[in-house]
Amino acid sequence: MTSLDYTRFTTLARKILIAAQQEALAAGNPEILPAHLLLGLLGQPQSLGVQTITVLGVPLESVRAAGTAALPPAAGEARPPLPFEASAQRVLALSFEEVERLGHRYVGTEHILLALLEVENGFGPLTALGAEKAPAAAHIAAVHAAHAERTAAQPPS
Repeated sequence: MTSLDYTRFTTLARKILIAAQQEALAAGNPEILPAHLLLGLLGQPQSLGVQTITVLGVPLESVRAAGTAALPPAAGEARPPLPFEASAQRVLALSFEEVERLGHRYVGTEHILLALLEVENGFGPLTALGAEKAPAAAHIAAVHAAHAERTAAQPPS
């Protein structure tokens, strides 16, 4: 995997990566998969990524159950640091592409969510529960636009 600039990840996005490793270790998996990233995302309930799942009408308990069901059987004791499996590496790379596409400067939880939906390509825990990338992207864009409007309306300090 080419080196990613993890300094561009928000604090919450970095916490997702840490939680994904913890999920993989707890499951006895030797590498981090997209399902681990999804479970890590759920650990940040106040994040825009998780709020977007909720806005899409997908129950978080169902996402957790589907993400857990997507994990492979335990393969024995795994030791950190765990590598990212190829499709999880793709999620991280696509997170940066989402940042560029949306004109943002950082990788947030919302970018990881969009990348997860892209990697699922209609066949994964989120899409099986009815989450789709286009409505998720529209919601995220609207939230960012509203934030930009509020920020622009504030007088300079």
